[in-house]
Amino acid sequence: MKTCPNCQETLEEDALFCTNCGTKLGEETEEDAPVVHTPVEEYAADEDEKDFISQVKKVSKSYWHFLPPALIQPFKKSLMMTEHKTDLVNSIITLVLFALLVPVYIYVAMDQLFPTLTPSVFEYVLEPFFYLLVTIAFVIAVMFGLSRLMKLSLSYLQVMSHFGALMVLPLTVIAIAIFMALVGGLSVSFSLTVISVLLTFVMMIVNLFVIRITYQANQSVDLVYLIALLFIAFYLFGQLFGEVFLADYIVRLIEDFIYQEAFFDLIDGMMNEQYQNFMW
Repeated sequence: MKTCPNCQETLEEDALFCTNCGTKLGEETEEDAPVVHTPVEEYAADEDEKDFISQVKKVSKSYWHFLPPALIQPFKKSLMMTEHKTDLVNSIITLVLFALLVPVYIYVAMDQLFPTLTPSVFEYVLEPFFYLLVTIAFVIAVMFGLSRLMKLSLSYLQVMSHFGALMVLPLTVIAIAIFMALVGGLSVSFSLTVISVLLTFVMMIVNLFVIRITYQANQSVDLVYLIALLFIAFYLFGQLFGEVFLADYIVRLIEDFIYQEAFFDLIDGMMNEQYQNFMW
């Protein structure tokens, strides 16, 4: 015997329909069956988050161990760099941080120098950050091309790996410049920023030496001419890139602060200082 699930009428075991209400037997609706919720998706999301955090910790630890030797002996560390994933990640982090900290310094310095300016994060940080990334990528591409003139079969990533190790020193200097700007030492921070930029140009040259020594280049073009080609290419890139992108950007920045009252106060203070020096 069995019971109708609709009206509870007692029926024969082989009955297909309820004789009382006509309900078809042998089929249970999905609503009648208990639904069991298993948090598979939530578990997978938690696992992905844990894996991501674990990877971040691993990369951070690796980069922390990479910094001291690259700062103390940048040339030696650059010679040791390879196309291995760890070396590439460390170099990429260095180059990205440098491209980010330079506009961050400009933002901090402008905020300290012109308190009424309220500089835009997009205009003063994100936009120049993108421009610097493009510039760094171009410089590495030029050095990659020059390695071909040395008759070497290097990859773009290998060139970037060596250059990234050399850029730890300029990165450290610009980081110190930001700190000095935050504590009020604008003149010192400006000098450090200039040093950081000059060191960047020096490292561009040094990277050619690193490539030559590491891979024992039997170059057909003298290294002096390779360095000259590097800076000629950089100059031409600056001219083209400046006309297409930077000209409008620089004009917008000038318009942002040239009409600020603090700007005229700064000019007035500089003129008074020059006048006082002249009178003495």
